[in-house]
Amino acid sequence: MTLILTQFFTTIITTHSICLQVRVLSGGGGTCKCALHVGEEHQNRGGTLHGGLTCTLVDAVSTWALMATEEPVAGVSVDLSVS
Repeated sequence: MTLILTQFFTTIITTHSICLQVRVLSGGGGTCKCALHVGEEHQNRGGTLHGGLTCTLVDAVSTWALMATEEPVAGVSVDLSVS
């Protein structure tokens, strides 16, 4: 991983990762590969991954991928739809 990405993963996303319990497996070149064990705290009443968490994961991990470039790109999600 690039130095910027390494610094980003060890500082900024630490709190977010703890909340989501997401593990960043790799990243670089505009990609980010993560893992999440879906526990009870992540599930809806039907026992599957809660839709709100799905949306949060898409938003967070796609932002991390944008940061995983030689020249990190900052962005703000203005429209995100998950179904």
